[in-house]
Amino acid sequence: MISSKAICTGKKKIKLFIALLFVFIGTAFAESYNIGLVIESDASIAYVDRFSAMLSFSSGEVVNEELLKAARSKDIRGEVIEYEKAFSSAVKNEEDASLIRRNVRDKSVYASNVITLDLDENDLYYVSLSDEAAIRYIKHINDLDELYYIRVETDRGLSDVEIFLDGTPLFHFIYSEFVETSAEEEILKYLTLRYKGSDYTLLRFDGTMGVSIYADSALASRYRSYVLLPFGLHRIRLQSPGFEPYETDYVAASSFDTLNYEMTELSSGALFISTIPYSNEIYYQGQIVDSGYVMDATYPFSLIVNKDGYETRSLQSDSAESSLVTVLLPSELYLSERTEEKKNEFYTHLLITLLSFGSSVATDVVADVYSLDYLRPLTVAFQGFSVIELVRTVTALFEYRDSLSYGI
Repeated sequence: MISSKAICTGKKKIKLFIALLFVFIGTAFAESYNIGLVIESDASIAYVDRFSAMLSFSSGEVVNEELLKAARSKDIRGEVIEYEKAFSSAVKNEEDASLIRRNVRDKSVYASNVITLDLDENDLYYVSLSDEAAIRYIKHINDLDELYYIRVETDRGLSDVEIFLDGTPLFHFIYSEFVETSAEEEILKYLTLRYKGSDYTLLRFDGTMGVSIYADSALASRYRSYVLLPFGLHRIRLQSPGFEPYETDYVAASSFDTLNYEMTELSSGALFISTIPYSNEIYYQGQIVDSGYVMDATYPFSLIVNKDGYETRSLQSDSAESSLVTVLLPSELYLSERTEEKKNEFYTHLLITLLSFGSSVATDVVADVYSLDYLRPLTVAFQGFSVIELVRTVTALFEYRDSLSYGI
């Protein structure tokens, strides 16, 4: 008879399975917030690449509730009919499918999708005039939530840049790929507020070197020296080869902030590297080393050693060392089939051990319950066999470990 406890446990498992199923279904059908990007000519491509990177950085997940509500409430059908007659004979099924996709949107977080559009001369002409009907039409047939248009005029290395959103002018500035402008920071501030709302901080790191930025132990998504952080307390960690990691607690509480940092250079010294057998392909921090000698090594450091017929070795040291010896192993020792064979042997012996031990327990219990003395020898046999298999299991485990570590 099945106990009530087992029934309760079964119900909980079923509920958990259903919950996980709905999570999977919700993830599989998650919708995107589509952002269109239109360029005027080939002269603007250099800046468009940078602006596209800023868009992707700021709108990776659109969480601004007001922006989402506005996007969901748009009435597409009535806006495009008149312009559609003049510009396209798009089938109504495509229009209806787009409407259906928009009407079911009910999520508070959208993954953005930045799409660069290649318009024909006719469409581009009307978009450049900020023609509202043309913009609504192009957004509709491409299933866009909003459309950016960039107009660029280049002269003597400088670009006169204008940025429009749905036909409305946003920014007008002079751009050079060799000179930083304050416009870039202003654009990032605008995009952050637009897509993230007022509960995010655009944090700029002001230092003298390139660093890897970690926020709360995770590598932060960044645009150049900027990261986005939700309001609250964060643990910031900066890392750069040859320098001690820089760590600090940071409270995000404003729309924009700057974090100044200084990093301490790690100690350095001469480093002798030797290999058995000898190899002349030693790479220290990605640079080949002549004669196995580094005049001014910093710590921590990483090494890669190559030699024909031997396995490549990757080494890393966090402490100061004056010499380092590494042993290379022949490639023929590293047989994936051998490792797989040892793994299978280990699992086979482990299964037999569990089965034989379980059988000894089962026969012992049955003999006690029903006073079946003739089962006693069988119990002893199972026990002895399980001990033998246990020894084989341990041996196979160590052989599997050696195969993983040394390829033997």
